[in-house]
Amino acid sequence: MDQVLAQGAAWPGAVGVSGGADSLSLMFLLADWAAKAELALPVVLTVDHGLQRDSKLVAEAVAARARGHGMTAHVLRWTGRKPGADIERAARNARYRLMGDWCRRNGIGCLFVAHSMDDQAETFLLRLMRGSGVDGLAAMAPIGPVPALDCESLRLARPLLGIPRAKLRDFLAGRGEAW
Repeated sequence: MDQVLAQGAAWPGAVGVSGGADSLSLMFLLADWAAKAELALPVVLTVDHGLQRDSKLVAEAVAARARGHGMTAHVLRWTGRKPGADIERAARNARYRLMGDWCRRNGIGCLFVAHSMDDQAETFLLRLMRGSGVDGLAAMAPIGPVPALDCESLRLARPLLGIPRAKLRDFLAGRGEAW
């Protein structure tokens, strides 16, 4: 964590949590680190995209789980009309906009997300298949701006880029945590 902070991440921070193994691992890792350092625990942000029938229940369960571990948690909702095409991109943009806006309004300078080594490899392969040039094949940066309008001054931190997903799942299993 010290390396991530040295690269420009700020604390206190918020963590985006979907309920999957990667984001739950990051939530627990950040909470453990903050508690040990006697700092504020991360604020957990989860997004209800409203794309599936049970999305509200899933988002509320993530928030309840975080609260059960002593963290503050907020469910952010993507409301309004959804596009008919390229829904994944639209959902990602909405997610960063909602979380970035929340951080900006609440004085949080850094949003932590759980992209892992596996995500890094997938991103490279997808870009390669789309015919990206050398710049497009560059890896995800560990620290960068939040990719949302009016949120560019906020930092986006990806501290798990060097860790494989299997190791994150082992970490959760060792804690007795399901995902």
